[in-house]
Amino acid sequence: MARHWFGQSPADWTFTVGAADAATLAGGVTVKFYDQPTAGTQYTDLLDSTGAPITQVVSATGATGLPKGTIPRFQGPDNITSMWADAGGGYRSLVMAVDLGADVTANTNAFNAHAGTANAHLTKLADLTDTSVAQPTVDVKGGGLLTYDAVQGKWRPDGSSKVLMGWHAALANRHYARANIVCIGDSITEGHGTDSFARTWPARLQQLLRSRFPTDGSPKGGRGFIGAISTGSTSFTWPATVTGGPANNDDWGPKRLIPMLDAAAPADRVAYAALQGTAVDIMWVRDVAGGNFQWRVDGGAWTTVATGGAQQDGMLTRVTLGASGAHSLDIEANSAGFQAFVSGVIEYDGDENAGITVHDCGHFGWDTSFWISVATTSTTWPSAISALNPHLIVIMLGANDQFLNNDPAVFQSNLVSLISSLRGAALAPNPFPPILLAMHAARGGSFTYPWSDYVGAAHNVAAADALVTVLDLTLGPRLPGQAESPNHGLYFDTAHLSNKGCSYVADRIADFIAPR
Repeated sequence: MARHWFGQSPADWTFTVGAADAATLAGGVTVKFYDQPTAGTQYTDLLDSTGAPITQVVSATGATGLPKGTIPRFQGPDNITSMWADAGGGYRSLVMAVDLGADVTANTNAFNAHAGTANAHLTKLADLTDTSVAQPTVDVKGGGLLTYDAVQGKWRPDGSSKVLMGWHAALANRHYARANIVCIGDSITEGHGTDSFARTWPARLQQLLRSRFPTDGSPKGGRGFIGAISTGSTSFTWPATVTGGPANNDDWGPKRLIPMLDAAAPADRVAYAALQGTAVDIMWVRDVAGGNFQWRVDGGAWTTVATGGAQQDGMLTRVTLGASGAHSLDIEANSAGFQAFVSGVIEYDGDENAGITVHDCGHFGWDTSFWISVATTSTTWPSAISALNPHLIVIMLGANDQFLNNDPAVFQSNLVSLISSLRGAALAPNPFPPILLAMHAARGGSFTYPWSDYVGAAHNVAAADALVTVLDLTLGPRLPGQAESPNHGLYFDTAHLSNKGCSYVADRIADFIAPR
């Protein structure tokens, strides 16, 4: 840091203004210096021409060798090249350092010398500082880069490893079969904080992938799985409405929440008023106590589906909507004394047999403990995930574990259990799809355990599993934490992403999972 010289230039004088705006030199005037043209903070760390500390400057009276009114030479604070001078006249004037020319000359000479070397960016060993870094102990699973996490003091494999090869193969096959991504998470995944189902991060990810990797025939593509009910997000209108007041069950369906439709008058109904496509698959649960439901398209004739039998989640009934465009679908219980369990629909728009689809399976308010808990009477919910035929499963959890002060070690164990239960569903025809643990940035607030402990737990899971990798958004390219300043408008509140934030996260995930 260096001080610059000010004063005693042709512009550095104090004077008074008299009749007819006549200027008269004034000596002995006290001049103070500030960082702003109005208000601001006064600079008091000044040095006079002899190097003595001063807090302000007094113009010459003419008795010391300098002409009357001259602002004498002095040095400003370190690294300050301009200041606002105030002599008590009701306004301030900008004064500039008088030695900047020397800096320009020195910088020019240094640049020319640097650019003229044989290797302008050669770094010598003597220029480096020794540091100790632990030896990598992680398996990069077939190749890939390692990055060093200084926060956790560990090496991390990046997304270029072969973990994602199964997904990349499915992506390459998108012209001939559907390539599916399933997103399991909490309210951040469901999109609370956005103003539209189309602006959640899974929806944005789907848009990005379809744009980057077009499919033969250019199908418009449906929205994938749309739950019969929202699990709690209220910042936008859910694409389906439920009438009749049925009870809900949180042990079934890809989002682990479904309405149990009852035929008692008035019959419970799920209505999709604004589907956009060519077909849907209605997803439902077969159960020994299951009754019938019926469906109709665009107010047409009803068709009945029987749901009784050995329990099995993820049952599908294909419904043709007609030509690509707007359609409505009503689903209604019609078996008195029995309930029908309807999870939602998978929407298609010309992509029934090809293309890329990203499915929302977020559940508002849930931590990992909820995801691994299930009633003994309904143990087949991973089959609902299997019915979506995932080639990649993205899990974004942890925010509620931290909020509930869950031990990060328990969070780690729960992730292992969740992955095990998903694999136990025999996710045909992809029994072992790769798993991406997407770890976002820290939410706002104060909690028992720091967010870095949960991120570290996710890395531990990946280090022990050949088909799990981590996208760590606390590293580069990073997502700023909610409490950081600035956070660039990426958040809706202390926990949830805004429209912009969801787009940002989708961009990062798309970059991470793209072949490279």
